[in-house]
Amino acid sequence: MDEVQITRDGPVATVTLNRPEVKNAATPEMWDVLREAFREVGYDEAVRVIVVTGAGGEFCSGADVSGFGQRDAAPGMESMRRVGEAVMALH
Repeated sequence: MDEVQITRDGPVATVTLNRPEVKNAATPEMWDVLREAFREVGYDEAVRVIVVTGAGGEFCSGADVSGFGQRDAAPGMESMRRVGEAVMALH
């Protein structure tokens, strides 16, 4: 996914949110990718530091709520589960 990029420089892994046009607002799919990215670098014994950053000079404006008006895109427990899993993977 181009919206989340992982680069490595020695023991430093950088996870970049890459949606600068919306100040890196996170979509539900991005939370899933972030969860897997944090797990991947977290279990890599060569990685000592994880830097989480945003492209275009902004970190993250929060959740992308543009789709919340659609019937199947309403926020709720499923959205919070995705966010929680990504946060726990980072932890």
